[in-house]
Amino acid sequence: YMAVSAAVQEASWWRGISSLFGEAQAIQINCDNQSCIAIAKNGGYNPRTKHIDIRHHYIREALDRGVVNLAYVSTDEQIADGLTK
Repeated sequence: YMAVSAAVQEASWWRGISSLFGEAQAIQINCDNQSCIAIAKNGGYNPRTKHIDIRHHYIREALDRGVVNLAYVSTDEQIADGLTK
């Protein structure tokens, strides 16, 4: 969840740059963690997620504003994983 939050912040910055050129589309972020996507989309208070610092909930705001889209991609199909293992 924290890594996706950092990716969303980076994507928001890139979207701001692209909006200067008239290209302000939502950026798709692929994630292989369904729980992370559920926490980001459902929001609300949950005792199981109370340890997550408020700054990481920036994902929820970005989803509501249409800055990013979170999409589930299975681990086998993750392109970036090949570079980390």
